[in-house]
Amino acid sequence: MKKIIIIYIYICAVTVVSAKSMKELWVSMPDSILPYLNAEKRMALTVSASEKIKTRIDNLLEGHSTMDTLTADYLRIRLNESTEIQLKRLPVEGADSIICMVKTCFAPEAESEVAFYSQSWKYIGDMPLTTTGLIIQPDTMTTSRFEELKGMIDPQMVKAELSTSTNTLVLNLSLPLLTSADKSNLRPILQQRTVKWNGKTFN
Repeated sequence: MKKIIIIYIYICAVTVVSAKSMKELWVSMPDSILPYLNAEKRMALTVSASEKIKTRIDNLLEGHSTMDTLTADYLRIRLNESTEIQLKRLPVEGADSIICMVKTCFAPEAESEVAFYSQSWKYIGDMPLTTTGLIIQPDTMTTSRFEELKGMIDPQMVKAELSTSTNTLVLNLSLPLLTSADKSNLRPILQQRTVKWNGKTFN
């Protein structure tokens, strides 16, 4: 049964401030949230992205970081070879917009974490990612075969991706530790899911 994902956001915990651009929000982020970059390096990345120049800079953890997308309400950056960050400004009913952060690690298959912050970077909460709605039993498949295939999905890892143009989140199941043949066999029971932000939740 398809389950609605509910994000409990307490409006009283969100500090209402004048709307900021994604560039301003990114530069004002506390260094503790992403230790890879300080304010100076975050600013340098926005300059290259604004000029549509894909510039790689040295980060603070002896790696390289690149920003490939920056709009008024969306940002995507590759922190290092195995970690990507997406930020999206989302509207909230009765309050100023908040920031959704999707952190995805590739090791090598993708696994994401979703967290929410106020515009002053106060942590609000996170969104648990489950396989609900991502694994389905086709009408033509027997229950025993479905259970056999489903049992191959271990560990269960979910990749999340924010849309650059809409307030949606696309969810897909990652398949680590499986051969190409196994992944092909699993394809009929896997389903991509898109959840929409409604001002309170992704559902």
